[in-house]
Amino acid sequence: MYMQKWAEAAEAFEEVISSGKYSLVQLSTADDFSKVYGVAATGTSEEIFYIKFNRDVTAKFQWMFLCKPNPVYATGAVGIYTDYVNNKFIASWDKNDFRYQWSLYVQTGNGTLNSVTKTGMICLKYRDYENASACANDWPVYRYADVLLYCAEAICRRDGRPSAEAMEYVNMVRRRAYGLNPKKAQPVDRSLSAYPDQESF
Repeated sequence: MYMQKWAEAAEAFEEVISSGKYSLVQLSTADDFSKVYGVAATGTSEEIFYIKFNRDVTAKFQWMFLCKPNPVYATGAVGIYTDYVNNKFIASWDKNDFRYQWSLYVQTGNGTLNSVTKTGMICLKYRDYENASACANDWPVYRYADVLLYCAEAICRRDGRPSAEAMEYVNMVRRRAYGLNPKKAQPVDRSLSAYPDQESF
């Protein structure tokens, strides 16, 4: 993809998809994302290329997201945050989407982030409630969900427009985000007719 060899990229991604070796981890609630990002999420059906951590060799990359106060770790600085009013993407994000519920935390109390913005949210996608000072979360470089989206993009760029196959890959990821069967058409699906060209897709 980085070399813009879209046909070769699509073929490689489709090989991964058709292998049957990987699948999306099924969710019932937003908290089920702990099965994807939590400390116990090791060797899931979604894992393709991860940087591995454990209690002995701990991860610290989560800390850069945290601002005081937060519900996970008693420290933090102004790191990566967003705003649920001024960020129009976040403001328009469907709150029923488990990705929204799991990944973003509204900072409460008189913390660092509140000195910057009163409507701030921090990223809590990678969390370790049991021992936040020795975070054991693995760092996903890419997961099966990423492969589906990469393949959709490669197909669209290869053909100059999206296809039913590309839209299906996008919808598989969307369905799972609502706790639905990713392999069956659902009311949350995006319609191919709404994205008639490469730019809109």
